[in-house]
Amino acid sequence: MIGRWLAQAQLHRLTLLAAALCALLTSACASGGGSLASRIGLGDDSATVDTPWTVPTDALASQRLYRVNYAGPEGQLRFKLTLYLMQADRYRMTAADMLGRRLWTLGVDGADALWVDHRAGWACRADGTRSLELLPLTRLPLDALPKLLLGRVPAVPATELARNAQNVSYRDARDQRWSAGLSADGALRWWTLSALDEPVAWWRLIDEGRRPVHVFSDRRGQQQVRWREVIREAIVRVPDGGPVPGPSPPPPCTAASR
Repeated sequence: MIGRWLAQAQLHRLTLLAAALCALLTSACASGGGSLASRIGLGDDSATVDTPWTVPTDALASQRLYRVNYAGPEGQLRFKLTLYLMQADRYRMTAADMLGRRLWTLGVDGADALWVDHRAGWACRADGTRSLELLPLTRLPLDALPKLLLGRVPAVPATELARNAQNVSYRDARDQRWSAGLSADGALRWWTLSALDEPVAWWRLIDEGRRPVHVFSDRRGQQQVRWREVIREAIVRVPDGGPVPGPSPPPPCTAASR
């Protein structure tokens, strides 16, 4: 009789333990569907949370003027660059020489991108999620350019994310390694992109008086760029880009589209 009671009590305890374990696993599975960043306590990777790889919400619906110094295969260039940032993946970027003459325009809306070379009178369409060799700025994907100009890490984490008080490290969806450094107040100061454990691009923020200077180097395109933000204001109206030159509809962009 006592043996039967002990067996029933043991069975009851095992049943309770199994139920608790099931509830724990169910809760863990239910909470595991978010982003990698949110699962490890770094917040969601949406635009509403300020992480080193997101576009701040106060940067949306803004227009910014930059003075840019570029060195690359095209030579040494100085130009003014205006960024009209409607959404994180929707923007227009226009470049003009120091006399105000238009050089080129890039419009990106998600995966759709339009490149216009005003000097050559030519336009072509590109994939907004890929790089564009025609662009005298970087070999980063086009949808990463606003983050680059704003001083953010261009790619979001996919795996192996680690963070302490002053450093962040992770791999993106292309299995590229990103490392970044933070100041004492959490502001981004530098990042480095590595492929096959070899650095291929880096960015630094240098304090030079009231307006800091951004410095970016891309070894893949043999490009180095320095820029300083001059004006920042809310978008009143995105100017009309005018008629699109060349064939209609514009052909796909190729390296020979210059």
